[in-house]
Amino acid sequence: MDWGEYKNVFLHTMRGEFISAVRCAFRIQIVRYVFSGGIAAAVNIGTLYILVKFFELYYLFASGVAFALALLVSFTLHKVVTFQDSHVKRIPRQMILYLFLLGFNVCLNLFLMWVIVDSLKVMYLIAQIIVSGAIAVWSFFAYRHIVFKVLVSDISLQQTDIRE
Repeated sequence: MDWGEYKNVFLHTMRGEFISAVRCAFRIQIVRYVFSGGIAAAVNIGTLYILVKFFELYYLFASGVAFALALLVSFTLHKVVTFQDSHVKRIPRQMILYLFLLGFNVCLNLFLMWVIVDSLKVMYLIAQIIVSGAIAVWSFFAYRHIVFKVLVSDISLQQTDIRE
């Protein structure tokens, strides 16, 4: 083989290794996303149970408190664990985007439930499982590419931190 063939084999191998590494990192991020969402759901249900059972709060009030706590846990875990974003200065912007996305997802959930249950005549529990799964997938990409998006300025800041 001449130099050109070696170079092509090397580049092909490196490209394959890079794509493999990206796929692996993506899979790990999905596992972290599911883990973070599961913890937030457990906080929501656990807090609701504790507030109603032990503190004897009205279930709707308790549900609101539990939801708010789970929202904070979810935001924090997705920011820090799932997308490994440690920038504190961006929290206000990210929280606004996160809340906007949450509001959109609630509306989307209601609309899709209405379509699937009333038009397609699917049982409401099965419909909710389908809708929740679809919204979870959509939300992952929205969080990844909008809410916790890595900015070019962040990369240059990280490079500056490494040099210092």
